[in-house]
Amino acid sequence: MKSPIFTRLIVSTAVIGLASVSLAAHAQDMDSLLFSLKGQDTAQRATALDRLSQMGVYPIPALSAMIYAPDMSQHLAAVQTLRKIVYTASTSGDATTRHTMATALLAQIEARAKRPPETRNFLLELLSTVAGKEEVPALSKLLNEKPVRDAAVSVLVRIPEPQAGVALVKALPGAVGDFGATLLDAIAARGEVSALPLVKLLTTAREPGVRLAALNALASIPTQESLNLLHDLANGKGTERKAARSHYLRSLDTMSRLSTADKPTLNASAKFVYETAESDAERCAALTVMAKTDKVPLDLLQNASPEVALQAIALANDAEDPGVTKWLLATIPNAKPKLQRPLMEALTRRPEPEARAAAIAVATMEGGNPFGNAARESPALRLGVLSALPERNDVTPAELTKIYNSALNNAASDEEREVVLDVLGRYNDVSSLPFLRGAMGNVEVKTKIFSVSLPIAAKLLKEDKEESKETAISVYREVAEGSQDMAQVREAVTRLKGLGITVEVSLKRGFLTNWRLLGPVPGRNTLSGDDVLTGITDKPLDTEKAIMIADKAYSWKFTSDADPAGTLDLNALLGTMENAGAAAYAEITSPTEQDVLLKTGSDDDLIVWLNGKKIHQFLGTRACIADTDTLSVHLEKGVNRLLVKVLNGGGEWAFCARVTDKASLPILLAQRGADKEKVAVNPDKTKPDPANPNPEIKKPKEETKKMDEPIKTASGLEYVEITEGTGATPKKGQKVTVHYVGTFPDGKKFDSSRDRGTPFAFTLGVGQVIAGWDEGVSTMKVGGKRKLIVPGSLAYGEAGYPGAIPPNATLIFEVELISVQ
Repeated sequence: MKSPIFTRLIVSTAVIGLASVSLAAHAQDMDSLLFSLKGQDTAQRATALDRLSQMGVYPIPALSAMIYAPDMSQHLAAVQTLRKIVYTASTSGDATTRHTMATALLAQIEARAKRPPETRNFLLELLSTVAGKEEVPALSKLLNEKPVRDAAVSVLVRIPEPQAGVALVKALPGAVGDFGATLLDAIAARGEVSALPLVKLLTTAREPGVRLAALNALASIPTQESLNLLHDLANGKGTERKAARSHYLRSLDTMSRLSTADKPTLNASAKFVYETAESDAERCAALTVMAKTDKVPLDLLQNASPEVALQAIALANDAEDPGVTKWLLATIPNAKPKLQRPLMEALTRRPEPEARAAAIAVATMEGGNPFGNAARESPALRLGVLSALPERNDVTPAELTKIYNSALNNAASDEEREVVLDVLGRYNDVSSLPFLRGAMGNVEVKTKIFSVSLPIAAKLLKEDKEESKETAISVYREVAEGSQDMAQVREAVTRLKGLGITVEVSLKRGFLTNWRLLGPVPGRNTLSGDDVLTGITDKPLDTEKAIMIADKAYSWKFTSDADPAGTLDLNALLGTMENAGAAAYAEITSPTEQDVLLKTGSDDDLIVWLNGKKIHQFLGTRACIADTDTLSVHLEKGVNRLLVKVLNGGGEWAFCARVTDKASLPILLAQRGADKEKVAVNPDKTKPDPANPNPEIKKPKEETKKMDEPIKTASGLEYVEITEGTGATPKKGQKVTVHYVGTFPDGKKFDSSRDRGTPFAFTLGVGQVIAGWDEGVSTMKVGGKRKLIVPGSLAYGEAGYPGAIPPNATLIFEVELISVQ
């Protein structure tokens, strides 16, 4: 049975061009395929789609009837098939095939009574890929039908023949509102010159959208008349003045690319726009036109912003203007500070020999510097050179290394050092090592210095010389003991271990490394609640005795095998076991009763007891990262007993713990060793001192000083001098730069410039910061570090700081005074 829709809407076989195949056979075959396309069998639908798409225009009526069918799967199948049919016709290269397809689609689009607007608009979208001048009359009529006129406009825009443009222009006089704007945008897309008189009238239309669209059309019609009109509108007082300026610049750019353009006139117009510009975007656009019509007048840039200056120099470079280098050399010394760096970068990249010589002289602070004292006094000039010099292909790696070694030695700021270190890190030259060590006192770039030093140390080891080996070992020691980057520390310790050298890095950071381990115990939940281990540390634990858990005896095993980050790998120490638990026991000796921070991490669950009391619990899946949990705890004088349970879900299995003061600085406490006696940690040696096997760890003088009673001032501020500086003491009104870490009394951190990696600057004594800071910093010296205990009355008072600081909160700051200006 033939489809009724197919029978009524079929086009003639003469048009289709398939006379060699009987119409009845096609119809019967197509009915079967359409039935399969509507079915639920995925394979049959795919086969039907493929075969229908090879039948040319025959399936179009039936498929059009399926568009936006209630069954979404039918709709999607019809859409996919129609797209494939039309795509095949559009890429055939045969004009007759394309026209045949366009005629078939138009037949469905014009069937208004049978096809809803949504379907007709979709078919118009398909028509846009095959339509030609023959379809223009039909499309012109559709411009009068509101539901489909916008889609018809889109088709006319894509037809290249002039008839399509004429149809759009004819429709313009009667168009209003949004449709008028749509027609104007179409005329703009085609650059339809014949529309100019009408477009000109519509620049004063009542509807704002139409006026703006008319401006867009004017900018797209490349004639002197449209350009002049935009110029008048851009310099007038109308509400679209700003848009007119933008379109005027676009029109200038369009005109500048035409071979018939009056380039001197266009250049003068662009210069006028630059001189009257209201934004950097306008200035940059005007410069682009000037570069296309003559050359960039660099004399305009004396007061330009960096954005505009860089645009101008880039355009001048593209034009290979030899005057750029001369202009830069003359301009840079007197340029505004914000311009000096980008200008210096531009000069450094210039190909001329004098540009190379000037850049190297500035970088090394040596003779031949054309900028005199400006090069030494202006950080911007040095940063400009140091950032761009490696881009020159006439400076060898050996030269660059020598230059940047010198630059590191002469660097006046951490920003300079960062730039220099980035370059030195590309070459890892052994000659850089003394300069890297000379810069080690600059705390803010220490991690980057280590990142450059490590590959150099590896290179030294490959030299197979005793002197080189000793130097490499000293580098690895410096990194292991001084870096705050655990990846660097691990690399250094691993290298040293491979050379037969052991360093106790984790101990210096306050990590607990001496543990008794018990397990693994099957079942992640076996140790999660109350069991035989719960609370047993209210007295010293006899780890020589086995523990019975679930009718099985488990013995304690001693280990001190923590990695440089203090992490104990339980997979390595107890064996790999998923869904399991383990216990770890440690004893630490505190010389005094004190409040400290216990910082822990685990993979996965962690439950902690101190002296028989449960103080922490985390149940969940996570990776073991040091200091994930921060616990405020009280240590008794003498032996303190710590018990932790680590419960593993699967994969990695580890934990770590360390002790610090409230400012997160390590506290070195004696830890029970392998025997029953207390064995103190000696972080500077791999073995206990035979002459004194049980020493008590004494804090270094600086650490002891931090534990002194704080000094209290008349205002209620308290402070502890951690390190007394040696530099100047700031005065009221001076700008000071500090690093700080802010915590609550319980040790919880609420702010830190160190975490952000950027020091904080403020003017002292003028109320830019809380009163406790103004007072506490005013008696410090540069290079000093102080702990400020600020009562609420000198901090954020009764109001607090919503969301961050509670009312009347006492705050603790560790402040380091970096500089005074």
